[in-house]
Amino acid sequence: MTAKFTIKGITDATDTCECCGTRIKRAVALMPLDVDGNEFGEVTFYGTTCAGKALGRKTAWITNQATAAQREREAEVERAREWLAAYGPVEFGSTSEKRRVFCTERGNTLREGESVSRVVAGLLATARLTLAAAY
Repeated sequence: MTAKFTIKGITDATDTCECCGTRIKRAVALMPLDVDGNEFGEVTFYGTTCAGKALGRKTAWITNQATAAQREREAEVERAREWLAAYGPVEFGSTSEKRRVFCTERGNTLREGESVSRVVAGLLATARLTLAAAY
């Protein structure tokens, strides 16, 4: 059975391919997938050639996908930092403070039945998880 992965990005944080041990300029961050297609385990770092073999794709495709995934990850990190900067100062504040920041300053609207405190707590939790998910 062929190992299945999803591409998480590209990095120069390591100089060794975990598949073959070769020295590499950049590594493709691959997350293993279980038989149902869910992420499990830890990210592995392969050179583009080994990543191509693992995914059954050409090196150019791997590089393009890894670069796109990296851009997406960087955008998620930037959004997480924005959320922490905006909502962190009012995390333990009153409901009216949270509403002022969420609705007035940031231009968001609550859906029917939503609590501003829960929404802000959820955004902060998501932001922290995003920043903690390092590879």
